[in-house]
Amino acid sequence: MGAWGGVNAGVYKDAIKFLKYQLELNTLYGNPEDNTLIEQQIQHLANLQKQAEYGVYVFKK
Repeated sequence: MGAWGGVNAGVYKDAIKFLKYQLELNTLYGNPEDNTLIEQQIQHLANLQKQAEYGVYVFKK
C-alpha cells in the first residue's frame, strides 16, 4: 500500500463515522431492513482500514 495507506486509513475512518451516523438516523427514522446493508458496509470499510494500516506499518518499517 505504501504512502497511500495513510491517506486511505483516514478516508476509511471518516467513512465509517459517516455510516455509523447514518445507521443511527436510519434506526430512528428509516427502514430497519437497510440497517443490515449499512452494517455490512461498516464492516467492509473497517477491514479495508485494517489493511491500509498494515500497509503503513510495513512502509514505515
